[in-house]
Amino acid sequence: MRLKCLCIEERTESYVGKRGAVTQVVLSLLDMSPQDRLVNTFDYNLSSDEAERFKGKLRDQLIEIGVTAFEVAFGGRLRARGRLVSQA
Repeated sequence: MRLKCLCIEERTESYVGKRGAVTQVVLSLLDMSPQDRLVNTFDYNLSSDEAERFKGKLRDQLIEIGVTAFEVAFGGRLRARGRLVSQA
């Protein structure tokens, strides 16, 4: 499913995983679809390739993401899996 979203926040999260320190760039997104919008905001982790290209450039921008799945992350917050399709 493709969602047009407004990036309301871009942040870096770090934690220690099984294989050592992990740093991720996380986007907080608001669905801007013309019909049947999601009620709540959700997060999306940029892949390493996407982070290299877009880090620091997406805040307050309209983007389109292809969502393959939603999963529950820390604090019960929804996190989308998929890929960044385009930047408006």
